[in-house]
Amino acid sequence: MAVSGGSDSVALLRLLVEAQPQFGYELIVAHFDHRLRPDSEADARFVRDLAACLSLEAHFGAWDSPRHVEAAARSARQQFLQQTARRLGCSAIVLGHQLDDQIETVLMRLGRGSGPRGLAGMRWRRRAPIDIVRPLLSCGRDELVAYLRHLGQPWCDDASNIDLSKTRNRVRLLVLPALDAALGAGWRERWSPALEDQQEVTAWMRRTAERILSRARRRAPGAPAARLQVLELAPLRRLAEPLRRAALQHWLDPKGTLGLRRLHLIGASNLVRNGQTGQRIDLPGPVILRIEADTLVGEFAGMSTSATGRQCGTTTRTEATEPPAYTLQILPIDTSAALQGMTVKEPATPPIWYPGNVATVVCADRTSPPFVVRTGSPGEKVRLLGAPGTRRLTRILQDKRVPPRLRPGWPVVADSQGIVWIPGAGVAERCRVDASSADAVRLRLLDAPRRPVRLAEVHDET
Repeated sequence: MAVSGGSDSVALLRLLVEAQPQFGYELIVAHFDHRLRPDSEADARFVRDLAACLSLEAHFGAWDSPRHVEAAARSARQQFLQQTARRLGCSAIVLGHQLDDQIETVLMRLGRGSGPRGLAGMRWRRRAPIDIVRPLLSCGRDELVAYLRHLGQPWCDDASNIDLSKTRNRVRLLVLPALDAALGAGWRERWSPALEDQQEVTAWMRRTAERILSRARRRAPGAPAARLQVLELAPLRRLAEPLRRAALQHWLDPKGTLGLRRLHLIGASNLVRNGQTGQRIDLPGPVILRIEADTLVGEFAGMSTSATGRQCGTTTRTEATEPPAYTLQILPIDTSAALQGMTVKEPATPPIWYPGNVATVVCADRTSPPFVVRTGSPGEKVRLLGAPGTRRLTRILQDKRVPPRLRPGWPVVADSQGIVWIPGAGVAERCRVDASSADAVRLRLLDAPRRPVRLAEVHDET
């Protein structure tokens, strides 16, 4: 249990000690010194003496780099508690947050414009590497103080709790008394069941979001799932606005660690509802959301990107995503088989990743081997089979709705005369197989992620 020495944590400690014989758990005390006050060591001594008086094992930690930043202090404390609990083999970490803390938290989140998940407040139990448990969320601060006075149990008063420069202290010392005067006695206790209802609604939205996301997920071949994730747009676009935002929040930030605010989720929802291919927004994390054809692509921290715009609906530039290694297989076939193969069209579905395991046939006597697999050169042009004229490779890929991040690394098969085949787009007109063709070859492009190979490696099966 985390014990700061304040009235809330000391009251919970005494309650847990009192209930220990009935439930049979082992109780260990942990105290973290933030070193933000000159007298913080006195709190640590108080907790040490209290644990000894109660015959409890106690462990202590201190912040090596104290800073007056609430989020950083909270993160350092959580890290200490998780590490200590894991080292000791604990099944849970117990915190002393009570009803007034819950009300303060919800009011602060309301002021920041939080959505349903934020306005549900702190949960009684939060899943983590070691679960976080808050048993006092339905008990008010006054009840706990009265309990300590009944026991004759002292506690430590933190002088920083009256510092009105902190938002939480202003809510506690100014806003809550004003609400007491305006709403009358008992309003705080009525918040607890109302928040429980809100948490039930939020849990239903989360379960519904999980079902929707499971249907909408698409695989991006060769891409690490932790760095690149893809969703179909259609299921998301059919959702009501609040549920769509909940689904996006659960997808982007299931643990609530990215600091996404309502404004971010509204922007992401607008992108899903109205976005066109190539449009994107940047979110904290960093996370980049991009529309690619009929999909929503999320690029998470670690992807190589470069933004020239940050507003929803802007088209921006992105650096090339690293392509996989390829092997080109070449297999001679007779002309009749080749003509039958020509009836197989290039994939019509817009790509969301580089091509792999695709094949075509070309006229061997109209090409100039050796064949190589490479990327296109700047300004390179080709006339594709059935096209009215020569066009730039970049324009061909654009018309095929290849995402901008993939175009610089898109593979082409070429000979000494230029492009022979653009996988996913078509074969060059000069390599057409027809009844006059003497020889034909089947080209198959294979991605080979399991072993290092050069982009231009060719495997001739003749």
